[in-house]
Amino acid sequence: MSNSKTCSSIVQCLGNLQEDKLFLDFTVVVGETSFRCHRLVLAACSEFFQALFSSGLREATENSVVLQDVSSEVFQKILSALYSGQIDLTSENYTNIWRAANKLQVMFLVDLCEKFAIEAITMETWEKIYETASELSSKRCLDQFHLFMLKNFEKIRLSPTFLLMSFKEVKDLIKSQDLVVSVEDLVLDSVIKWVEYEPPTKRQINMFENGDLKNEKAIFSVDENEIKDTVKDFCLKESVENSENAKRKKYQERSGSSRDIVNTETSPRKDKLAELLKEVRTYLVSPDVLSRVLKMDLMTENKESREIIVDAMSYHVQKFKHGQWSSASVHRSCSEYIHTGVYTKLDGSFSVISADKEELFYMKQCEYLQENIQLVTFDGELYATGTEEQNPDCRMFVFFDNSWKRVADMPSHNLLLVSHGDFIYILNKDDKVIYKITPKSIDPNLEKMTEFPENVDCKHASIIEHFLLIFCSESNKGTNKTSVYKFDILSKIWTRLRGLGGPAEQLITFRNDKHNYILQTNGSLWLILYSSDNGNIGFKFLAKLWNFAKRLYGGLTFQSKLIIFENQSESESTEEKTLCEVPPHFTDIKYCGVDCYSSNVVPVTILKKLLLH
Repeated sequence: MSNSKTCSSIVQCLGNLQEDKLFLDFTVVVGETSFRCHRLVLAACSEFFQALFSSGLREATENSVVLQDVSSEVFQKILSALYSGQIDLTSENYTNIWRAANKLQVMFLVDLCEKFAIEAITMETWEKIYETASELSSKRCLDQFHLFMLKNFEKIRLSPTFLLMSFKEVKDLIKSQDLVVSVEDLVLDSVIKWVEYEPPTKRQINMFENGDLKNEKAIFSVDENEIKDTVKDFCLKESVENSENAKRKKYQERSGSSRDIVNTETSPRKDKLAELLKEVRTYLVSPDVLSRVLKMDLMTENKESREIIVDAMSYHVQKFKHGQWSSASVHRSCSEYIHTGVYTKLDGSFSVISADKEELFYMKQCEYLQENIQLVTFDGELYATGTEEQNPDCRMFVFFDNSWKRVADMPSHNLLLVSHGDFIYILNKDDKVIYKITPKSIDPNLEKMTEFPENVDCKHASIIEHFLLIFCSESNKGTNKTSVYKFDILSKIWTRLRGLGGPAEQLITFRNDKHNYILQTNGSLWLILYSSDNGNIGFKFLAKLWNFAKRLYGGLTFQSKLIIFENQSESESTEEKTLCEVPPHFTDIKYCGVDCYSSNVVPVTILKKLLLH
């Protein structure tokens, strides 16, 4: 006999005992109805009864208990399920059965009710199911609701239930990369409305219980039905808190749910504004909306919040925006744009890796760029220099409107490119001269700026504010070191900085919202220290990510994640240990093997429709 048949036979035998009223040894009183049961069955299926029978309380010794807050009809269905293993759930009865099963801690019924509730979630039913899931601290359902709310945010944000959500729930929604929203303006609007909303007072709750709301309509910003629903929610939550908090706390600890059942936040919602604004992609909010928000009384009361909005407005008036994106300008997954790292392969084709999921794409190739390719981003557009296979002349092109357009001729193919302000700076490693070009001008031409310092072998270049940094190889007693020079673009003065231990060859630099970083091929990660007051630049060692040599092609940051692009063959063959986080700078470090040829990997925000799988 199979296990399933054996189990069915046992269940059937237990049901027969109950139906024939044999060996019944316990009574459950619900209202005016008494149910005779078997202690063994109750203890086996219900943690509530299991605890009761082992407690030594009077009910255990007298073999009888009175249940409150459960109807006889619901308990009858639960009792039948204990003896049969089956229950008929409907949209009319499942919430009462769910509450009772949760109270009695009949976990297989709780599981069935949660499955039923999840399958029943629609835009018409979600608020009622959400209230029940919140009341019962159903982590499983609440996790599912989080996904549902991400997908249907634009409708859910308009509901009174959204205003009742906890700070953590709202923050988790708006910080998610998977939030589906047509424009970021709606996210900012939702935050403002949540912060400005004042939950019902005790007086209003008492008035609801007394059935008198007629004189209080002016206090609320929604209609009377919404008022009643809102206050009812709070009454329900307070009632649950007072009657079952101890039991529910025990259930939460067992189930792993950490969600508060009632709103226990003591600080005003306005104090949470700045923390919420940091999760909004404020650089993507329209200038008109930012301007209106800045004029609100809410902003005059909160300096940090005001600074976040002013910073977003400043971003919109910047003439050009280059390189790595800020977290406040990261497009969500639903956007038509995608954040990527772009590099070229041996055949001159352009490969693209998404920053969020590290997916591989391709973009249109430039027929005139086949060798010696270098890349840079300028004002959100991709620029590339390189040569044809049989032609040594080097040219610069820009990828615009899904095609490559010629910009200017270059002095050499041995170049490094960086962008800042109105210019792309071109470091010619052959004649050791730095040029600049205004790529957006009608007739872009190279303009010589300065020459390298004497005896400098430049391996990498980066830029911080108006300071150009070049990293050079230096050999001292057989030890490879990195010397660093700073060029002030405004004063045109060179300064030698304190060098770094370790090689300059294939060194990479990258940045996030707060800092600039250096990573060497030996695994040394450095923080670039910059003082805006006096222009001083220094270096601080952070961590050793690995203890062997590897070829590097670039680094991207995406929110708290760092993606390091390394040689694909080395990435697949090495079994050496590498660090996967450097808190608080990076909570996740990904190593991405690429078959990069000559170019560096650069950050580009690009239309999804222009990419090919």
